[in-house]
Amino acid sequence: MKFTSFFGMYVAFSLAFLVQSCTKEPIAPTQHEVYHISDNFKSYTAFGKGSYWVYQRLSPLPTVLDTIRVDGTIFENRIHTIGNSQYYYDAIELALSSKVIGLKKGEITAGPSTTTGLKSETYRIYFTDGSYLSVLIPHYPIDSLVHLGQVEGDYINRAFYTQLEVNQALYSDVYETRITIDPTSEQRTEHNYLFAKNYGCVKFSSQVAGQNTKEEWVLKSSALLPLE
Repeated sequence: MKFTSFFGMYVAFSLAFLVQSCTKEPIAPTQHEVYHISDNFKSYTAFGKGSYWVYQRLSPLPTVLDTIRVDGTIFENRIHTIGNSQYYYDAIELALSSKVIGLKKGEITAGPSTTTGLKSETYRIYFTDGSYLSVLIPHYPIDSLVHLGQVEGDYINRAFYTQLEVNQALYSDVYETRITIDPTSEQRTEHNYLFAKNYGCVKFSSQVAGQNTKEEWVLKSSALLPLE
């Protein structure tokens, strides 16, 4: 019986030593940064299924009305790889439809914080002809021209208004942006957008250099629902 007791104590001591040895320096699991879309950015871009905007074309004449509708939403968590580092970021896709303007999708994405203190959040829109534009990237300083690449051209935040009247309606916290496609070409196209908090896009226009005709649309009415 004494031998059995001694053997049991030896086994218990050995197990305790092994547990202590194994847990002394635990191996931390691999960690990745995760970036979420801010509520402030969502208030400019992300609206629920069933939302719609009615726009009026001011030019060229005749005046035309068109409605952009949110037909569905998709929430994703994506991974971005740069060299040996990775991070995860949130993305929201809006399935859009319209008869004249030709929008088919909106894409809202988050990213790392920048030196301005804002997250690198982007709103990109896709058209039925296959083209796309990054139309709102708030973290870039006002009047700072950024080249987004050959396809998306140059982007600039032209102004930020605490209040702005558009089509006899008063909006608060409005971004004015401009995107220039083929900026060095004689056929460059300028796209201008106004985004108001809690309303989304309230005015947009496009014009090809050297042409007198500008296509310009303003928000006439809207019915916006929260994301579910």
